[in-house]
Amino acid sequence: MNTQALTRIAVRPDVHRADILVRSFGIALGLLMLLCIPAGTVHAQEWTYTVRPGDNLWDFTEEYLTHIRYWKRLQKLNDIQQPRNMPPGSKIRVPIAWLKVQPEPARVMQVSGTAELIRAGSERSVALSVDHELRSGDRIRTAADSNVTLHFADDSELLIQSDSDVVMDTLSSYHKTGMVDTRVRLQQGRVDTRVKPSQGPGSRYHIITPAAVAAVRGTNFRVSTESGQPVSRSEVIEGKVNVSSDIDARLVPAGYGVVAEKGKPTPPPRELLPAPDGSGMPEVYQRLPLAFAWNAVDGAHGYRFQVAEHAEFSTLLADRQTDAPSGLWHDLPDGDYFLRLRAIDDERLEGRNGDYGFSVDARPFPPFLVEPRDNITLRDARPTFSWSEPENVSKYRVQLAADPEFTNLLHDDTQSGTARFKPDQALAAGRYHWRTASIDASGEQGPYSDAHQFEYRAVPPSPDFKEPEVGKDELVIQWQSAGDQVRYHFQMAEDPEFEQLAMDRVIEEPRVVMPRPIPETYYFRAKTIDSDGYEGEFGPAQKLTVQPTSFWSLLIPVILLF
Repeated sequence: MNTQALTRIAVRPDVHRADILVRSFGIALGLLMLLCIPAGTVHAQEWTYTVRPGDNLWDFTEEYLTHIRYWKRLQKLNDIQQPRNMPPGSKIRVPIAWLKVQPEPARVMQVSGTAELIRAGSERSVALSVDHELRSGDRIRTAADSNVTLHFADDSELLIQSDSDVVMDTLSSYHKTGMVDTRVRLQQGRVDTRVKPSQGPGSRYHIITPAAVAAVRGTNFRVSTESGQPVSRSEVIEGKVNVSSDIDARLVPAGYGVVAEKGKPTPPPRELLPAPDGSGMPEVYQRLPLAFAWNAVDGAHGYRFQVAEHAEFSTLLADRQTDAPSGLWHDLPDGDYFLRLRAIDDERLEGRNGDYGFSVDARPFPPFLVEPRDNITLRDARPTFSWSEPENVSKYRVQLAADPEFTNLLHDDTQSGTARFKPDQALAAGRYHWRTASIDASGEQGPYSDAHQFEYRAVPPSPDFKEPEVGKDELVIQWQSAGDQVRYHFQMAEDPEFEQLAMDRVIEEPRVVMPRPIPETYYFRAKTIDSDGYEGEFGPAQKLTVQPTSFWSLLIPVILLF
C-alpha cells in the first residue's frame, strides 16, 4: 500500500464515516430502484426453453444451470405444478445468470499470407494455421498482405485483415442454449464481420477498440482502429450496430458509419459513400499485372479494392488502397474471381461494397515480340519475324494481317521448335500488323501478345539517267523523277572509284546544272532519298568525256606544264 493511500485512510475519521454513510445510502437506493423495476424489464435477461417430451425439472436444472439447488427457484418462477412430468411445448423462463457458462473456442478457417498466434499467458509466437483453435486471451497478429478468417461457435465469421492485432477477449457459450458471448479486442488494424442472428437475449458479439465498443447481433459491419490513436471507425453494411464510447452511444443503421474518438462525444452517423461503378471493366483479363479501373465517386478521397475467390469474401487474395479510381495487382492464377470496390470519404470511412465477377485467362503467357519492332519501316519484302520463348511452350501461333483488328489475315498458322518466321511470298508496299500466342503441351492456347505494326516500303530505285547535255558554257545532267517528297544524292568524280570527288551534293530536283568543266573524262552517279530519310543504293556509274571546244583549248594542258 502506498503512502498516499495510508494518508487517505488515516486522516479525518469523520470524513471516512460520512463516506460510509453515503455509500450505504446509495446501495439502499439502488435496491429500492431494483424493486420498483417492472417485471418485464427483469425478464428481458431471461432465456426461454420449450419443454420436450420426457423432460423433468431436476434433469433440466442439472443439465443447464450452474447448481441443482436452482430447481426450486425455477419451479417458483415458472409456477410449475408437475415438475416430474412437465407438459411438452410449455415454456420455462430461465434467468441468464443461472445458466452454465463454458469456454467455446473459435476456429481458424483460412489463412492467407502470414499470421502469428500468441497464446494467452505466453510471449512466444507460433505460425497461425488452418484449424488452430483459439481461446480467451489468445492473440493474432497479421502481416502485410495477409488476412485470417475465424469461425465462432454460433457460425459468425470474422475477417482479420492485414497489419492487424486482435485479442480474443471472451469466447464462451451458455452450454446448450445456442447463446454465445464473443468479445474481440481490436488493438490495431481492420476487421470485417458477418454475425449470425441472435439465439437469445444472452448472446453478445462485441468488437472492442481503444475508443469504442461495437455491439451487434445479426449484422454485417466493419471496424478499424490505429495503433497509438484512440479512434474507432465503424461502417454498417447490414443490420444495426450500437457504438458506445466512454461518454455516450450511437445506434448506427445500415448504410451509415461513425467515427468515435476516446474522450469526445460520438458524432451522429454519416451516410457511407455509394459503391464505385465498375461495370465497364472487362469480364476476362488476359494480361498481367491485372489493371482495374472504375468510375470515380463524388466526395471520394481514396478507394479500396479487394479480390477473393468466393462471392462471400471470406478470405482475400488482394487488398489495396489507392488514391485514384484504378489499381494494379501483380498476379493471379487462371480462374474465376470476385472484385470488391469501396470509396473512402474525408473521415476515412469506407463506403458501400460494389462487387463484380471476373476471370483470368493469361496462361500460357504470350511471347514478347522482338522483330520487326513496333512502328518501324522495313525495306525487306520478306522480313524475318522473331519473338521470345516463354517456358513450357511447345508451339506458337503467328498471325500477320493488313488491319489492326486482324480480320484480314495474310498469315495464320502454328509452328513449333523455333521462335522465328519468314513469309513465303514478298509483301506488297503497305502497313501490316503481327502478333503471336503460346500453345502449351496440352494444346491450350494462351492470349495473343500485344500487336506490333510496321510499314513495308520498297527500296527507292536508282535514278535512270538521260543523255547529258554538254553546252558551250554549262553541263546539264538529269534523270527520271522518283516522285514527290524525295531527294537525290549526286556525286561526280574524276575516277571510277569516286575517290576524287568533283561534286558531292544532295539536291531536290532530278537534275544538276553546272558550268562546263574542263575537258576531261568524268564519272557520275546518284541515289534516291525517300521521304523518311532512307537512302537507296547508288546506281551504276555513268562515264562522260568532255571534249575541247577549239584547237587552242587543246593547248591549255600543254601551257600548264610550263
